[in-house]
Amino acid sequence: MRAEKGRNKGCCHDDKEEEKCRMGLLDQRVAFITGAASGIGYEMARHFAKEGAIIAIADLNAGAVAASTER
Repeated sequence: MRAEKGRNKGCCHDDKEEEKCRMGLLDQRVAFITGAASGIGYEMARHFAKEGAIIAIADLNAGAVAASTER
């Protein structure tokens, strides 16, 4: 399976290498995510962090923000 056209062009030759290509797409980029204590915002924060982004999260529910950083 090859990478999507335009994304990491030509670096992926098989499934194993494709996973390496996708890792770290957001390395050292900063994302500020609102509504990150739950739902879509929470999942976006998790995904961005997994891809290497430096994330800052905010939500109206301060207690939920603290809890989400521990998950």
